Order: sequence, then structure tokens, then C-alpha cells
Amino acid sequence: MALGIGWRRWLEECVAHCADPGLLVGVLDVSAKSLVQYALDSVAALREAGLAAA
Repeated sequence: MALGIGWRRWLEECVAHCADPGLLVGVLDVSAKSLVQYALDSVAALREAGLAAA
């Protein structure tokens, strides 16, 4: 949920400050990939911590 709220706010800021559609698409593409990688890394770290605790 927090990631969704942060993503929505980021979208609003990017759209408000970027007049170049091509640049906007590039920024959002890089941002989305980064957000997905962060989520995947977080899940992996939690899984590893759970396995280590078991």
C-alpha cells in the first residue's frame, strides 16, 4: 500500500514538472523498474530472514 501511495505521488510530480512526453516516459520507465526491483529485493530479504530464523 505504501508503495502504491508513493508511486501515485511520484506520477503526479513527474507529470506536473515535465512538459516533454518522451522524457516523461523515460523517467517513468526507469522509476517503475526501480520500484519493482526494490519490491523484489525486499521480499527476498524478508524470505532470507525468515529462513535464517527457522
